[in-house]
Amino acid sequence: MVQLWPRVFSILALVSVCVSLPLNYADAQATDTEPIITLDSARNSPTQFFFLVEFSTEQDRVDNEEFVIESACAGAHITDITQTDNPRVYSVAVETAAECHALSLHSAAANPSETDALLAELAVTTFGADLHAQVQLTVTESSSPRSGGIKAGSSASIGLRSDGIPVITTVDSITGHIRLITCNTTACTAPVIRILAKTHPIIGTSSLALNSSNLARVTYYDTVQGDFRLIRCANLACDSWSTHQIDLSADTGFDSQIRVTSADHPVVTYTDASGALKLAICGTANCSTMVIRTLVPAANRSTNPALVLTAANIPIVSFYDKTDKNLRVVLCNNSVCNAPIIRTLDATGDVGNWSSIALSMTGLPVISYFDATNNALKMARCTVADCRYSDLRTHYRMGSSYTGSPMTATSIAVRGTNIPVMSFYDNARRELKLVTCNKSNCLAPFITTVASGGDTHTMALNSTGVPVIAFHDAINETLKLSPGLHVIDRGQPSFHQKTSPANDSYISSTTATLTWEGIANASSYIYCFSSLANDCTDVTDWHEVGVSKSVTKTGLTHNTKYYWHIGAVNGAGRTLADNGRVWHFTVSIPPEAFSKTLPSSMATAVPLTPVLRWAASTRATSYEYCYATAATGCTRWVSTGTSRTVTLPALSRNTTYFWGVRASNAGGVTVANSTVWQFTTIR
Repeated sequence: MVQLWPRVFSILALVSVCVSLPLNYADAQATDTEPIITLDSARNSPTQFFFLVEFSTEQDRVDNEEFVIESACAGAHITDITQTDNPRVYSVAVETAAECHALSLHSAAANPSETDALLAELAVTTFGADLHAQVQLTVTESSSPRSGGIKAGSSASIGLRSDGIPVITTVDSITGHIRLITCNTTACTAPVIRILAKTHPIIGTSSLALNSSNLARVTYYDTVQGDFRLIRCANLACDSWSTHQIDLSADTGFDSQIRVTSADHPVVTYTDASGALKLAICGTANCSTMVIRTLVPAANRSTNPALVLTAANIPIVSFYDKTDKNLRVVLCNNSVCNAPIIRTLDATGDVGNWSSIALSMTGLPVISYFDATNNALKMARCTVADCRYSDLRTHYRMGSSYTGSPMTATSIAVRGTNIPVMSFYDNARRELKLVTCNKSNCLAPFITTVASGGDTHTMALNSTGVPVIAFHDAINETLKLSPGLHVIDRGQPSFHQKTSPANDSYISSTTATLTWEGIANASSYIYCFSSLANDCTDVTDWHEVGVSKSVTKTGLTHNTKYYWHIGAVNGAGRTLADNGRVWHFTVSIPPEAFSKTLPSSMATAVPLTPVLRWAASTRATSYEYCYATAATGCTRWVSTGTSRTVTLPALSRNTTYFWGVRASNAGGVTVANSTVWQFTTIR
């Protein structure tokens, strides 16, 4: 399993705006007072937002100058900074001049020293006036937040059943959903996708292994409970599964990788929030009993461990020692690993990240990994069982054209002829490449390009030694499978919009046709329609419409506001239109036909200060009148409010006047008698 995001912690907020937050980076060298900024969602409104800022030390005073607001909304400014009951936590109030849906608060003091430190963007969903929210996260490699699509293929992990059919898990990097993709054939032309659980979109990872009955076993970090868990599928389709706790310690279970012993007992390697490397060895299939070992202490800040089991079920773990920037390997002495040996295999430069481990036909570890100093792919091959001696080779230099974070994903397997096969992401060319060795020592490898993308990928060899690779296509935000380059997961449906009736509009009919954009990766659509502002928060208020991109609602009521929403659905989940914003419109039927009464049409000898009168019009909210000396000159309309009479000022004698009245409401205008009347004043 390959996972490219660094670990990020302490994200606590449900918010109702799009917010970019400086997070508490586990790998950044923060200042003593660098804050963690979250949102106090219960207090937010469209024009006022409350941030909770937690400092690592107590603060006597916090000033406006310590924060930077980024927003296109007019008048965004800090109105108040108040210390809470916790002396390390302050409430920061930000106001805008008008309704705002894009706002960022940053710490002016925050300065993570790692060049690959990332920002997380919270893209949220609001539901009506109650401002219920659903958190979504994406990642960008700069200090500027960006809008992100649903990313299919993050943290992918693959297993091949005995019949060669792939089974894959991924983590959606926005929703955090752990998806299990069960293929129908070796080419995976019609996969079934199930959402098994939810983890943290950035720090959450999943790993997959198949037991001797081809049943999936999946590990993941449970964001809600803050512990490490195992999912056991009950059958091949995994339409039923059970969940079991592995490690109850807080904030543990990152960077996990699972393998299954010959007795179908899980063995899992993982890291915790402090960077300690752990190994859980289950004594039963459901991990009801287990031994948990701390292989490497937190001081070494272990990342991206890779696990393999020998024929005797003895674990071997490779990992990147981030403190010393070395590639290291843990060699367990037996199946319970009570006296492991730790070897440093490569200490030249910054080496060892994104490792993958396999065993040769003679049971010796073979490891692919990344050389950050030279931006290169390397392979370490132990030549003796305890790895006192090893052979190190550089197989591919990616060049210096890449200006982003120096990292690449690798994966390795060994064919039955003892030939290593490696896949890796060429970060300079943004390509997934395959290295096929000519010999066990890989002196003259053959390197080919598999496809564009592949920043996260996972590889396994089928029974004939052909690499099967599931990888993330970053251009199209899909998960693909090689060979064949089939799209097997398009992720949740992408961004789409409602089209009509327009938001906050009025319609003059008791029938409304709701329409919306269609998108390629949606298999169906759902809609919500209600006269209650918060109804769309209840799952029972949603209705399916298949592939149709419109629905007609009849029998609507005059002077009533209706709320409506659309969601696009596929096997990976649902995406609400317009970034989750509910639209509304008001039914307002124009006033009914009515008549003028006095003066009557064609009246003569009318007083010089006549009183104009007219009948009531049903549904009218106001009236206007107009008079002129020409039939087409009635252009200046004067409101009488709800009054149905008006006295005109002194008119000229023996003059013909034309007059009209119209009734209005939000739905339109109705002219009395559909035309003007005329009268002539006295001589």
